[in-house]
Amino acid sequence: MSWQDEREMTKEEYSAIIHRLGMNKSQAGRYLGVSLRTAQRYWDGIATVPTSSALLLRALVHYNIPPAVPPWVRGQRPLARNSRKDLSQRTLY
Repeated sequence: MSWQDEREMTKEEYSAIIHRLGMNKSQAGRYLGVSLRTAQRYWDGIATVPTSSALLLRALVHYNIPPAVPPWVRGQRPLARNSRKDLSQRTLY
């Protein structure tokens, strides 16, 4: 079975891949575009790792590609954490 065939990722596999890629939970969250809390929930097995994230992480390991983790910026949060109020104030075209 190929790394592309498995769509789900266990918490053990997630933590092993994050370690293998040299990232911590915070860096994994920034790389995947999720909050630190969501990255911790993946780590603890409380939340399911999305298929797209699982495939991306496996591809990085398979092709030996180091992740380009975005730098931490104080006060910057992923879009997923924005409130409805924040989203409603944006102009849609």
